[in-house]
Amino acid sequence: MIRNARNCDQQPEPKASNQSKSGSLNTPRRKWQKRLWLGLGVFLLSGAGAGLTGAWLFINRKLAPMVEQNVENILNRDLQLGQVEGFSLNSIRFGSSALPPTPTDPDRASIEALDVTYNPIKLLFNRTLELDVTLVKPNAYIEQDEEGGWISTRIEPQPQGWLKVDLQVVRVRDAKVSLVARGIQGNLLAPVEADVSSGKVSLLYNNQLFRYDFLANLIGGGNLELKGESSLQPAQTNLAISVSELNIAEVAQLAQAPIKLPNGQLVQAPIKLQSGQVGGNLEVAIKPEQLPQFVGDLTLKDVAARVPQLPKPFAKTRGRLRLQGTQIQLENITTLFGQVRAQAQGIVDLQSGFNLSAQTKTVTLKQVLQTFDFKNLPVEASAEVQAALKVTGALNNPIVNGQVATTKPAQIDKVSFNQINADFSLPSSTLTLAVNNLRAKPKAGGIVTGEGEVKLGSNGKALFDFQATDVPAEAIASSYNLKLPVTVGLVSGSTSISTSLENLNNLRANAAASLKLADGLVRAENIVVENGRWQGLVRATNISVAEVIKDFSKTPLPQQLQGRFNGLFNVSGSLDSFAPESISAKGAGNMNLAGGLVTVTNVDFNNSLASALVQADGLQLGRLIEVPPQLQVPLNGQFQLALNLEQLSLQGITGNGSGTLKLADGTVQASNLVVADGNWRANVKAEDVKLGKLLPQLPPEFSGALEGIFNLSGSLVGWQERAPLEMINANGSGSLKMPVGIVEANSVNLNDGNLQAVIKPVGINLGSFSQQLQGNVNGSVEVAGKLGNLTPVALGKSLRANGKLNFSEGISLLDRQLDTSFVWNGEGIEIQKAQAQGLLASGFIDVNLAALEKQNFTEAIGDFDLDIEANDFDLEKLPLPLPTAASNVDIA
Repeated sequence: MIRNARNCDQQPEPKASNQSKSGSLNTPRRKWQKRLWLGLGVFLLSGAGAGLTGAWLFINRKLAPMVEQNVENILNRDLQLGQVEGFSLNSIRFGSSALPPTPTDPDRASIEALDVTYNPIKLLFNRTLELDVTLVKPNAYIEQDEEGGWISTRIEPQPQGWLKVDLQVVRVRDAKVSLVARGIQGNLLAPVEADVSSGKVSLLYNNQLFRYDFLANLIGGGNLELKGESSLQPAQTNLAISVSELNIAEVAQLAQAPIKLPNGQLVQAPIKLQSGQVGGNLEVAIKPEQLPQFVGDLTLKDVAARVPQLPKPFAKTRGRLRLQGTQIQLENITTLFGQVRAQAQGIVDLQSGFNLSAQTKTVTLKQVLQTFDFKNLPVEASAEVQAALKVTGALNNPIVNGQVATTKPAQIDKVSFNQINADFSLPSSTLTLAVNNLRAKPKAGGIVTGEGEVKLGSNGKALFDFQATDVPAEAIASSYNLKLPVTVGLVSGSTSISTSLENLNNLRANAAASLKLADGLVRAENIVVENGRWQGLVRATNISVAEVIKDFSKTPLPQQLQGRFNGLFNVSGSLDSFAPESISAKGAGNMNLAGGLVTVTNVDFNNSLASALVQADGLQLGRLIEVPPQLQVPLNGQFQLALNLEQLSLQGITGNGSGTLKLADGTVQASNLVVADGNWRANVKAEDVKLGKLLPQLPPEFSGALEGIFNLSGSLVGWQERAPLEMINANGSGSLKMPVGIVEANSVNLNDGNLQAVIKPVGINLGSFSQQLQGNVNGSVEVAGKLGNLTPVALGKSLRANGKLNFSEGISLLDRQLDTSFVWNGEGIEIQKAQAQGLLASGFIDVNLAALEKQNFTEAIGDFDLDIEANDFDLEKLPLPLPTAASNVDIA
C-alpha cells in the first residue's frame, strides 16, 4: 500500500482532449481520494510498527522468561537463557546460553545458540506452548555419578496453569560432548570426546517416554549411531547401537565404568581396553536392578586389552563377539599375550561369569618367561610348550585353569627331559599361579614330580616342592661332564625351592634325598641351598668301605679292612662344582671291623683333605694282619688320622695315636704311634705277657711273663707278599720272668725279619728242665737269625748264637761249677771251652731239635765229639754207655 501511494504522484498525464473536457469536474474528487489513501497508509504503517513493537516486547518480556522458567521447572535446574537474537511467527532464537552445574550435579553445557519453535495457533487459542528446542553447537560435559548413573536431571511434570508449556523435542546440531566415567573406586577417568553432528530427543506421554536418535563421530576415530527410547513407567531403556571402525582407545574409559549388579554391587570389567577397532550392531535393554540384555554382533580388529594383574597385555585380538541376553559368546578369537599366541572361544555371562577355553600355539620357554617378566633363570633352559586354558568364575574374580606340556624334548641346565607337563590355576583375586601335578621325565630315567605357586606382580616370588624318584645319579652327573667320586645308583629325594622373581639367582631350597651307595644307603636331610652354596646333613648306613675305596683306588682294599660304615655328617659345598675338592664335611661315624668297632669322631673334610679321631675297640689283630693264632687278640686304641682323597692309599694316610693289645694274659701298650708316607712307628711296652701262651710249643719251663720296651716301625703296604715279622722293625730290651728264673733280652734288634739280641739267663734253675741237671745257670748269649716260623724246630735251625754260660753246680756228672763258651750253628753246639775244677773240654755236640720240641732232653743229645782234659775225674759218673763211649773218648 505504501508502494501504491507513491505511485499516485506519478500518474501519466491525460490526453489533451480529455483534459479539456473533464478537468474541471474531477479535480475535487481526485484530491479527496489522495488524502484517503495517504491516511490509510499512515494508519497501517503505524499499526504494523506498533504490532512489531508489541511482539518484540511480548517475546522479550513475557515469552522468553516464560520459556526459561518453564524449562527450568521441567529440568528442575537453572537454565541461563541468552538474549533474543531473532524471532518469527513460530520461532525464537536465543543467543549464547548455558546449563550450569549444580552442587549435586557436575553436568554442564554451553550453547552457542538456542532455537525454539512453537505453534502460535495453539498458543493463542489453546494456551499451549509446545516447544521444539534446537541446541546449536552445544559443548556438553557429562559425568557418571557415584551410583553408576549418567544423567541425573529428571524431567518433572508441570502443574496446570493458565499456560501449558510442553517440551516436546530437544535437538542438537554440531555438538561436542565429553563423557567422563568413574572407576570402581569412584575416581574420575579420562574423558571420552565426540562430535555429535545431529541428534534428537522426543519427550512423549507427558514426559514419561523419551525417544532419541544421534549420529556422532568420536574424536579419535569411528562412527556411532545411537537410537533408542527410555520410559519412566515402567523404568527401562532400549538402545540400538551401530558402530563402525570405532577406536577402542576412545571408549576404553567408558568400558571401565562399573556395572551395577542386581544385588547393588558395583563390578568393573576385568579387562582394560587399550587400542584397536570394533564394529557391528548391538541392541541393549536396560532395566533397574537387572543386568543389561544384549542382542547383536561385534567384530574385533587388532584390539589390545590388559588384565591389570598380568604383566603383559593381550594384543592383536581379532574375532567376533555374539551377544545374546547376558551372554557374550567369543567366536574364533585370536590374541597375543606377550609373546604367546592363543585362540579362545566360550561365553562371558554378566550373571554367571566366565566359561572360556583357549589353546596356545607352540611357544618357547624363553618367550613365556619374557611374557611374565621373569629375569634370567639361574640355569640355562630351553623348551617348547603348549597350553590349554579354561577361564571360569565371576566377572570380578575370574580363575584361569589349564594344562601345559612340552611338545618336544626339553633341556634344563645340562639335563634333558623327554616330557614335562603340569596343571595350573590362576585366580585373579590373588594373582597366585598354582602349579600342580608337575611331572618331568628325565631322558636318563626316573621321574620328577612337583607342585608350587608363583606370586605375580611386584615383590613376586615362587615356591615349589619337588620329588625325584629313581633318578640315575651317574647319568645326570655325566651330563655335567662330572665323574662322581663314588659309584652311585638311583637317587630319590625331595626339595622345596623359594626365590624372588626379581632375582631368580637369589634362590633358597630345602631338600632331602636318599641313594643306594656301596651296598648301603645314604640319606641327605635338611639340605639348604642359598646364595650359591648348599649344606645339609648326610646319614650313611651300612656302607661297604671296600666298594667306596674301589672308586678311589685301583688297589682293592685288603679283605681284613673291609667293613661296614655308619655315620652322620654336616656337609656343605658350592653349586658351581660337586668335585670332592669343593665339598666340606664334619661329623662322626663307626665301622664294624675285624670283630670290633672303629669309631670315627671329629671328622673334618675340606679341600680333599680329611682328618678324624679314630677309636678302635676290640679289633681282632689276627683278622687285620696274618699272625699266629696266639696273636689273634683284641686291639684297642685311639688315633688321629689324616688323608688326602686325591691320593687315597695307605701311603697317603698320616696320623698319630696310641693303642693297647691284650696279649697272652698281659698287655702290650703302643704309645707315640705315628703313621706317615706309608710307614708307621711306635713305642711299645709289654707287661706280663705269658710267653707260653704265645709259643705253646715251648716247654712249660719257658712259660713265664714277658716284659719289655721296644721301638717298633714298619710299612703299611706289602702285608700280602711278606711275612708279618718281615714287615716289622724293632729295637729295645725285655725280660722273661720264668718260674725257674729270668731271661733278659738286651740290644734286641729286629729288621726285615732278622733278629739280633743279647740274651742273659739269670739264675735259671736247671733242675726244672731235667732231673739230671742241678743248680742255676747264668751267662750272656748273642743271638741272631731269621724269624720266619716261630716253632722251636724252625727257630733252632734259623737262629745262630754264641756266648758264655755259667752252671753253678755243673751238669750231670759234674758236681762243681762249670763255665762254658759256645756257638750254636743251627744243628748243634760247638763247645769252645767248658771248664770246671779238674776238667777242661771242647768239641761239638749234635742236638736233635725234634726231640727237644718233645721236651726229651736226653734224646735231644745226639753224637758228640769232645776233647777233654780231666784230672781225678771219675768216669763212672758219666751217664753214658761206657764201652761205646770209652771207645770214642780220648782222655788226655
